[in-house]
Amino acid sequence: MKRRQKIKRSTAASKSWEMFAVATPTRESQKLPELLPVPPRELQRAQSGRVSYTEFAQWLRKYLRETPEAENREVLEKTAERLALLQESKEAAAGGDFQTAREKLLRAHELEPGDALAALDLASIEHNLNNNQRAEELLGGLQQRLTGEARFELVRSRVAGALGRGDEQRAILWSAYERNPKNGTLLNELQSLGEVIATKFNTEKPDQIRFTKRAEYDQAVKKAFADLEAKKDWKALGAQVKFHLEDGRADLAMDAARILYKHKDVFPRAAHFRGLALVELKNLPEALQVLEPYCAANPADTAAKVALARAQGASGNAEAARATLRETLEQDPENLTAAELLILQYQSDEERWQMAEELAQKYPAAWVPHKTKGDLHFAKEQFNEALECHLKAWSKGHADDALTMALHEMGRLGKIGEAVKLIKTVTDLDNRGAKVRWNSANLLIEARRYEPAKQILRRMVADKRLPHGARLAANNLLREF
Repeated sequence: MKRRQKIKRSTAASKSWEMFAVATPTRESQKLPELLPVPPRELQRAQSGRVSYTEFAQWLRKYLRETPEAENREVLEKTAERLALLQESKEAAAGGDFQTAREKLLRAHELEPGDALAALDLASIEHNLNNNQRAEELLGGLQQRLTGEARFELVRSRVAGALGRGDEQRAILWSAYERNPKNGTLLNELQSLGEVIATKFNTEKPDQIRFTKRAEYDQAVKKAFADLEAKKDWKALGAQVKFHLEDGRADLAMDAARILYKHKDVFPRAAHFRGLALVELKNLPEALQVLEPYCAANPADTAAKVALARAQGASGNAEAARATLRETLEQDPENLTAAELLILQYQSDEERWQMAEELAQKYPAAWVPHKTKGDLHFAKEQFNEALECHLKAWSKGHADDALTMALHEMGRLGKIGEAVKLIKTVTDLDNRGAKVRWNSANLLIEARRYEPAKQILRRMVADKRLPHGARLAANNLLREF
């Protein structure tokens, strides 16, 4: 018999046979050593958790084909059929076909009504179909047998969250994670809810990530803000506002902005940073109240004027937003955010295209108009035309945004070789934004240039200037090598 290739699995996957046995202690998983004449290597490996129960089902069918005289054939065939249905259900669910997955699970349940694992899978599928009340009923019937099992608690937490019980969802996850501290799926779930923050990485050992509870992380960040205030380092506090906005934490950005705003007499740009945070938090009336007088007194601060235009547009005053953005572009024709926002103030594709053409004619040396035209092509899935515009924008300004889109379109068009050549021309890749570096690494992987890709990803992980989410994504991709 050919030796199977060793497959790397997550902790949750490697315990699938163990979970299979725990689910219904009286069923075939316990009987197989008695039913088979000699426990084969595959059974020993399955029972020790080194292969999944679905892999064992494949072996079991092969055993039945090759052993016509096998005793207890009916029970063994039923076991193989049921395990195959579980596998087919998983495959259907992985492809997004939850209805088919549900049908397969119901058939498996008919073969063995006491199958707790199939019932747990069914609860998960019902959750995916938004039948959360039914999912909760199924989970209630399993609680006595499966409480404490990581996968059961994970499904239970998701159902609680879908039913609007967020505090219960988090409590279930924390309780399960404390019992299973090495379970990566539970940790990822906590991370997706913002309950933990990836704070320390090991570029050589991607599995060794240190996560910090959100409350503890926030406390440490706020202490850092207080230290910067004591040092009167206003620029560093302003940089913290921007970092946390990029990191998706407008609440922390607002905390830093409040501190700055107390000292606006000595640091006038405090209003700028407070306005940025207020716009991100969608507190539009206060944002306008802060930004309008600041921009009138500081007309050269184009970033603040863009934030003001965002607040104006979101408040329903498109005319005021257009006027602010046109004024901004007169001062700074290369302001991509202003150009993109100006185009978005128009509703139809025709109006937006006319605006992009107007910008290209008015600022012929600027890269921004070509970037906006490329974006419009991309929105219509005209990838060749979009690529042409974005490459033209890149040639004029060597800006991250143009390069990011060009690389993305090359990937969509299958122009991997051209993408690799373009990446090689970027001599300062380590100082580029997260999106450029991420796209570059993925395209190099697709081109089977694994070592250069890993170098980019390691440097992303080590670069503390990047948002936590970007570093974590790079780290997770490294773990696949």
